[in-house]
Amino acid sequence: MLSGLKGATPKGAAAADGVTSAAGTFAQGILTALANVQALFFLASIFAGVGILKANLATGLTAVGVIVVGNGCYLMLLAWLMQKPTARRFYGRYRPGMEVGFGAIFVLFGARLLVRELAGWP
Repeated sequence: MLSGLKGATPKGAAAADGVTSAAGTFAQGILTALANVQALFFLASIFAGVGILKANLATGLTAVGVIVVGNGCYLMLLAWLMQKPTARRFYGRYRPGMEVGFGAIFVLFGARLLVRELAGWP
């Protein structure tokens, strides 16, 4: 599945130039994602907002599975797109604006959660 990505090495082959294998890169990405506290807080806030924390175990596990599969597909799409020179140029050119825009969305989302939480207090 990852063999189509540029830089991926065949299964069991060691890279001579120090580049890690596709499996090593994948494992590093998983560990990085699990160590991302901001993402964990974001997911926990979504779970709390839609009631998954109060749902049964099967619903919770299904939600986590959907997130894992969706995130995997999203990251594979990004990896594929970033191999394309046009996509890399677009990203390089508009990255600062995209970071500000996405940051503003997350700030607004956090503010909305905070306002809704404070409104419930006596």
